[in-house]
Order: sequence, then structure tokens, then C-alpha cells
Amino acid sequence: MDDSQKRALIFLREVGAIDNAAHRQINGIDMIKLSTDLRDLRDKNIILQKGKGRSTYYIPNYSFQYWNPDNIDYQTTKKNTGKTDN
Repeated sequence: MDDSQKRALIFLREVGAIDNAAHRQINGIDMIKLSTDLRDLRDKNIILQKGKGRSTYYIPNYSFQYWNPDNIDYQTTKKNTGKTDN
């Protein structure tokens, strides 16, 4: 999970929903990165997509209540991606 996704989730936790415009404003990113960020979070079942097209917004999924940006298991991340610090 990268920093822009973390900022989006912090916003989501504080506000309750996030759309593309809010994500772009918070992170100052382009539309391609924006779509990739939110789709990745949706595919990981962290957020749920509501609406279609320009009306699309995202809300927390049930699992989101357990998300803590300060408690990321980097060992699991390395195991799943095959990446190492070396």
C-alpha cells in the first residue's frame, strides 16, 4: 500500500466516503494513478464501490474497521510479493 492509498483511507475514515475528485485533490495525482489506487483498494475488499461513471464513490468495507496505517505487516507484504530489502 503506497502513501496516496494511505492518505485516501485516512480521509475515508474521517469523512465516511471518498470520490475521485477528493482523492485527486488530497494526493495531487493524475487520473491513471487515481484509478489504479482505488481499484486496488476495492479489489482487496478494503473499500466498496458505489454508483457508476461520474457518480462513483467509495465507502469503507466491513474489514476497513480493522485497518490501521501504523500497523502494516511488512513481512506478509514481502512474502506475498517476493520482494526483499536487499
